[in-house]
Amino acid sequence: TDVAASIFKDSIHYGKGHLYVDFPNTEIEGDISYREFKDMGLKPYCVRIDPTSLIGWSLNYNNGFQTLENIRIQESFTVEDDNFVEVDVEQVRLVQPNRITTYRSFEGMEGEENGWDIEDSYENTLGKVPLLTVYGNYIEPMVGYPVMSDLADMNITHYRSTSDQINILHIARVPLLVAAGFDDDDADQMTIAANTLVISSNEKASLKYTEINGQSVSSGRQLGRDIEEWMSRSGADILYTKSVSRQTASGRQMDQQESLSVIQTIVRSVEQTLENAYELAGEWLGLTDVNVSVSIGADLGLDGDPNPVTSMLALQDLLNMDDEVLLEELKRRGIVAPHVKPEDINVDDTTADESESNQLEDEPTEPLSDDDGTN
Repeated sequence: TDVAASIFKDSIHYGKGHLYVDFPNTEIEGDISYREFKDMGLKPYCVRIDPTSLIGWSLNYNNGFQTLENIRIQESFTVEDDNFVEVDVEQVRLVQPNRITTYRSFEGMEGEENGWDIEDSYENTLGKVPLLTVYGNYIEPMVGYPVMSDLADMNITHYRSTSDQINILHIARVPLLVAAGFDDDDADQMTIAANTLVISSNEKASLKYTEINGQSVSSGRQLGRDIEEWMSRSGADILYTKSVSRQTASGRQMDQQESLSVIQTIVRSVEQTLENAYELAGEWLGLTDVNVSVSIGADLGLDGDPNPVTSMLALQDLLNMDDEVLLEELKRRGIVAPHVKPEDINVDDTTADESESNQLEDEPTEPLSDDDGTN
């Protein structure tokens, strides 16, 4: 779950996320029992690869399909030398279909020559590069673009606007004292403070505070609110689905694919990647027939249809959907409470009652008459 969440976030932040299926390197000769295998902790495991750590790759195209020829992963960790001084060590892991090699830099370590040396090299018994990629915004194989780059630009704009707004408020809230009609001697003897009297021999002298009228402050404040609204719309856009309007069979199939929101598309990609990861784990264990199904909860998305009930009823007529299936779909979308059962909704009885009520209202009533027969 944690690994899936990590690659999901990477696919949004970087436009892609990487999942590496590895197996511990051992030098076991001959057969071992399952108990020994289990005690040694020999089992496949998944590792999240930071997109910024994947520094290189090579692709091989064959009949329109691309396969990884090799990948290069940059790794870093800290070790202690003989004097207990912590030293940062850089390492590059070269993964090829037939071999895995690690190159380590010893720069800065006492007693070691600077440069890159082979630290370890062993056979890749899987026979392929076990790297899987989730795309949030696909550009080309192994290349993605941040899903919310527009929102990032708006964040920068909002930061600049907020900084300017705070600065202008700092200036606007400080009034300026303007003195007119005072000579130099009066100015030298003038004291501006509480409980003081300012005297001038000039009858036209004046002393007053001048403040900014606030128009620029209001404009800046409104701009900040507009940017926040744009950011809110941009952030929520990846949750909204597109409406389905075309009526042909091929058009409905295309619309079903296009109606998925960005989040739903990434979730589907993560599901497929996890399934492939379990299949790779099975291959590490020598299993040739692996059938895996992964489901990540309910769909994430906001329906852009203003009246989803009407759309569901139209879809029921189109597909001749059973009432119970329709009810389950409405419950999944949160339109109907989860505890509602089919027997709680009896459309036929309700329609009959309404029809009977309307019939009673439409029947003519006999006029009231007295005993003598007069109206």
